Amino acid sequence: MIRKLIFLLVILFSGYFIVIHFHTISLKLYLNKVEEYENGVYLFITGVNNKISNRIKQNFNYAKKSKYNHIGLLFVKKEELFLVDVQPSKIIKNSFLKKQNIYDYISFLKKDLNHIAIWKVKNVSVKSVLSKINFREKIYYDYNFDNSTDSELYCSEFVVKTLNKSMKNQHFISLEKELTFGEKLFINKDIIKYYPVDFFIENKNFSQISEWSK
Repeated sequence: MIRKLIFLLVILFSGYFIVIHFHTISLKLYLNKVEEYENGVYLFITGVNNKISNRIKQNFNYAKKSKYNHIGLLFVKKEELFLVDVQPSKIIKNSFLKKQNIYDYISFLKKDLNHIAIWKVKNVSVKSVLSKINFREKIYYDYNFDNSTDSELYCSEFVVKTLNKSMKNQHFISLEKELTFGEKLFINKDIIKYYPVDFFIENKNFSQISEWSK
């Protein structure tokens, strides 16, 4: 009986410390660990806390109770670490396709950032994926969620289309959603077909490396 009690206490306290460590590790320390990843291409998924982002997490992702609302491609190359993604911007004259230092992106999110997940993209190289991205082309943000256009992209559409050029015969999850009255006013459609932020979770060519929560 005493041995069982001691064993139970060890499990409980071990789990307690693991949870505390997971949630209290500083963002700076977490990103320092990311710099040590092997060269390759990764999915960089983030979740922030605001009204629009929370709606995306609750109503537009594949997984229930999702934490994430944005995705980009993270490239680790020697000592270089940078993110390529498509994100909304108030400056219309600039391309919405961005290549930036990961620390600049995190700084942009500031205090709203709650979650980060990093997944490894298997069987592709940094060189092959980067060669499929035309940084000279002006890309607009696709507020209409129209997958037939290449000059207008939303975040997960950009990632899917880029990886499709490097990975053959892939099945990436797409969803069809009937919009609410309020959503119709914003998107100007009754139904949308789109790639959710978590399109990759059932694909064996992706494996989760790490996760951080505030």
